[in-house]
Amino acid sequence: MEILSEKSSLQTTQQFAGNESIGTTRLILLKSWQADVTTQPLDKTWVIPKANRRSYMQSKITLQSLKIWNTFKSIPTSVDVVTPTQTITIFPGNWTPETLANFLTTKLKATDPADSITVSFDPYQFQFTFCPSITILGTSTALPYLGFPLEKDQVGVQSSAFPPVKLKGPVCINVWTNFTMDTIPFSEFLTCVPLAVPFGEHLFYSQYDDSQSVLSLDSDIQYIRISLRDDRGNLLDYPEELDWEVTLALQSALPEGFVPLEI
Repeated sequence: MEILSEKSSLQTTQQFAGNESIGTTRLILLKSWQADVTTQPLDKTWVIPKANRRSYMQSKITLQSLKIWNTFKSIPTSVDVVTPTQTITIFPGNWTPETLANFLTTKLKATDPADSITVSFDPYQFQFTFCPSITILGTSTALPYLGFPLEKDQVGVQSSAFPPVKLKGPVCINVWTNFTMDTIPFSEFLTCVPLAVPFGEHLFYSQYDDSQSVLSLDSDIQYIRISLRDDRGNLLDYPEELDWEVTLALQSALPEGFVPLEI
């Protein structure tokens, strides 16, 4: 009787504190090729069968796994380097500092060798160097990839103003959903997955710790929308032909405050 009394007291305390879990986990495996609605290759919606008879129940959600290919380019769209005499277009691709420096050196060659500019990358200072100095106009869209601020003329510069970290490409995949998460402020952001594999490799992320779950304020979940985005909230570029998978762990929880009486 004492054990039952203590258990009952604990449950009552949890209920008053809010978000009491009922201890049942539902795994939902979402495969890209089985989505019911496709908005973009990395923005898909699945209709799921109803699990709870109690329509007021909320859920604690954990991203248990993510399987996806790393096809995220370091320069996702074409950008330009504009000098007083020419415009150099850098096409989308998985550029490294060294390959970009070689490409610019080729494009900055002049008929007179004295007018040519050699671009190199210093891996110790992590900056591009220009010999002789170069003038890059503020209309250039490639400035952040070279380590310069946007929309500012760079007159007679010999090296990057700051490390060109943007050339590293995305460092993590932000998982967004259609759920309203109990965060400050409220948002539909679920979690961030580190992009820990090189370009062209397969990422298999797993997380089985339920303590990392986030409470969704939505009840009676009937569909799930998953959007995979960068750190600025933009959808990542991904080929439609390549598959990806997400596994969510949902644990039902009693909502804060008043709970309807079940008979």
